[in-house]
Amino acid sequence: MLKVQKRYSSFNLGWFELHAVDHCNLRCNGCNHHSWMLKKAEYKAEDYFPHIDEMLRRNINFDTIGILGGEPFLHSDISNFVLSIKNRYKKKVTLTTNGFWLRKDWKKYHEMFSILSDMWISIYNPIEKSIGRDKMISEINQIKQMYSNMNVTLRDHITHFIELKFTSEPEKPTSFCHAQGNCTNLMPDGRLARCGVGAYADKNPEATKEFLNNLDDLFYDLTIDDGKSFEEWKTKFPLRSCDYCTMWKNKSIPWQMR
Repeated sequence: MLKVQKRYSSFNLGWFELHAVDHCNLRCNGCNHHSWMLKKAEYKAEDYFPHIDEMLRRNINFDTIGILGGEPFLHSDISNFVLSIKNRYKKKVTLTTNGFWLRKDWKKYHEMFSILSDMWISIYNPIEKSIGRDKMISEINQIKQMYSNMNVTLRDHITHFIELKFTSEPEKPTSFCHAQGNCTNLMPDGRLARCGVGAYADKNPEATKEFLNNLDDLFYDLTIDDGKSFEEWKTKFPLRSCDYCTMWKNKSIPWQMR
């Protein structure tokens, strides 16, 4: 039984997400996790346990843990990764994927599919060409029929991303971007990030020094027991770095590969 640290007030986060891997097999222009330029990196579920435990000790409550990347099916044992998370925390576990693995025998993921609550599958043009759109949809429909426990959402023919650019001149945001409004990313080093854009921006050579120099308030460090209010951090907006990022404008751009 985890001992709750009473000096931290309770906050219902709802859900957060973490990476099984950092890298991806696609190079989508506008990827807000910069996955197309991250080095190949794979994590164990156990890498995150101390940090998730610390979240609970700090009264940071959640119902759902989202697994993504990068592309999570590039993990050498994604089933064990998901099962380990599920077995330890007894929460809903979701998975986000580009569906490239549908070209292989998906039945080997039976145990994992049996405990997932949701899976979001996006179909992009290069995957359609290599597998065939009709074949992918047929396989997805079989999965839906076989696993009634799991809500499978097909995001078919994604044609647009939100424009991601970093600027040197500040512009004060007038609205939440999707990432800042909904996403909390747990990093393998024990930091929580308000968005994937800022979490991995130091790996993106296109990130301006002005953006990178204003990232301090984007992170909440679970490895430092300083009594900092999680609720204050989570609800603050805009962050300093938001002034140098275009995501908040929610401008759609045509999807394309780099």
